[in-house]
Amino acid sequence: ALFEKAIEAFDYCTAINDKFSSAYFNKANALVQLEKYAEAIDNYKEVIHIEEAQAITCCYIGECYEKLEDTESAAYYYKKAIDLDEEFSDAWVGLGIIHDMKGDVQAAIECLDKAVLLSPLNADHWFIFAEALEKVGQTERARTAYEKVIQLDIENIEAWLDYSTFVFENDNSLKALEIIQEALTHKPENADLIYRKVIYL
Repeated sequence: ALFEKAIEAFDYCTAINDKFSSAYFNKANALVQLEKYAEAIDNYKEVIHIEEAQAITCCYIGECYEKLEDTESAAYYYKKAIDLDEEFSDAWVGLGIIHDMKGDVQAAIECLDKAVLLSPLNADHWFIFAEALEKVGQTERARTAYEKVIQLDIENIEAWLDYSTFVFENDNSLKALEIIQEALTHKPENADLIYRKVIYL
């Protein structure tokens, strides 16, 4: 309801001044929260019509197309974001995800590798990278990436679970159990971690 009220307020702003790019941009962000991706795209594009295209706006358009599973349009806008700012790591991640969706995991890894180089402290980037590396059997690199995720985001339950699964499949249940034990020192009351511990035991 708050996002809908915000959208109404932004509509009021643009009714008064139809060249108020910030209102379109923030309205688009609110529409994304409501999963109205097609409408969000229209508002992000309005921003580009009013002012020069920026990497962040193009990247957000790419993300909306990605959600709509329009991989061609998503790739176009992610590439456009990279053309505008080659060091915009989110766009490299987005392009990597699109390559992965198309089944070209090797191209995805190249994009994700670039992203983690640009944003080495972004746990989400490392997580996506770890999963891609695991897919192509680059076990040691995947292990390093998973370790990086939990180092950077110690409270990410999903990361601990996925890392333990990876270790279970590539090493043994004892090592996987050790990882869950460590996770439980940070999140002792988490039901998913406790359940997984029982499975490994």
